[in-house]
Amino acid sequence: MSLLKAKTAVIENFESLKLKLDQAEDLGFIDTEEAYYNAMDTLLEDAKMAQSWDELAAVIDQGKTLEEDLDTWLSLKGFTTIGLQWPTSSAE
Repeated sequence: MSLLKAKTAVIENFESLKLKLDQAEDLGFIDTEEAYYNAMDTLLEDAKMAQSWDELAAVIDQGKTLEEDLDTWLSLKGFTTIGLQWPTSSAE
């Protein structure tokens, strides 16, 4: 997978996570202090600015952690994320 395709996939993942968070908030779940939104916005910008696989890999690692944290938070309320596929390397 090329770096450009991987960046696109990562950006789409963050947009999917934001959509899931929006849906949860519409149901009354509150992201106090907008911690998840702020983290997603930062990582989204980092993904867009990534110039190498190493930079993108760091964003992907943080994105996976954020997805797990968000999934845990939502699952406590009976709501889950969608199990996103994250790019793994430039060789794939």
